[in-house]
Amino acid sequence: NQYEIIHKLCSAIASADGIKISVTDHHKSLLDYICKRYASIIKEAQAHLSDNLRKTRNDVEYHGQKDKNTLESFYSRNQKKIGIIKSTLFALCQKRIAKS
Repeated sequence: NQYEIIHKLCSAIASADGIKISVTDHHKSLLDYICKRYASIIKEAQAHLSDNLRKTRNDVEYHGQKDKNTLESFYSRNQKKIGIIKSTLFALCQKRIAKS
């Protein structure tokens, strides 16, 4: 799923930075770290969309507040923007790993 790809890329970047994120609210803390540390690369709108994706996914997966179509609809409406976020994070990940 699209969120998991973004999450894994963020984890790889944080790992390359030597950062360990606490278990409590791990996903939000990880996303916050990446967006703050790389604010010159990750635009505010991309950070906001990534956080909305995280919240929507959590609502569906853990809280049962929305049905599965809600998440798929979110992906469909934001497919191009999510693709740009993934590409940006992938390029950043490659750059960080190369420096490690």
